[in-house]
Amino acid sequence: MQDNEWFAGSQDSDLGQIITRGRLFAKSQKQFDSFPMRIEIQWQYKGVGENGMPTDKEAELTEHAMNTLTDIVERKDIAILSAIHMGGNRAWFVYYARSIDEMSALINETFNHFPKLPIQIGATKDAQWSDYQSLLKTFGI
Repeated sequence: MQDNEWFAGSQDSDLGQIITRGRLFAKSQKQFDSFPMRIEIQWQYKGVGENGMPTDKEAELTEHAMNTLTDIVERKDIAILSAIHMGGNRAWFVYYARSIDEMSALINETFNHFPKLPIQIGATKDAQWSDYQSLLKTFGI
């Protein structure tokens, strides 16, 4: 099981204010080597307000689906959630995974139990966790 200590912050972007929650990990080469694939699930929603935060109903569905996925992939040691960014009528959930194939299979299996979800998924190799390191630097951690 991964540490569950988080930091939070916000920053302005061309989409408005983005709220970020990032997980604090002990930085170890073993962890980087074990989870070399960065997988981002982007969730589009209608949102409300000038910063495009989700409605209560959208937030409830997003939270339920993503918590379900995160519980499964972390319990099976397939991936770990590193950050959540929200604002501008979308949310980004950033995972580091062992492999794209294993993560894709669990995403499909998990989300098959939900109505069709407004998501897009992208993946890239980031064996040094450069995106995560940049996030920490952005927030002075």
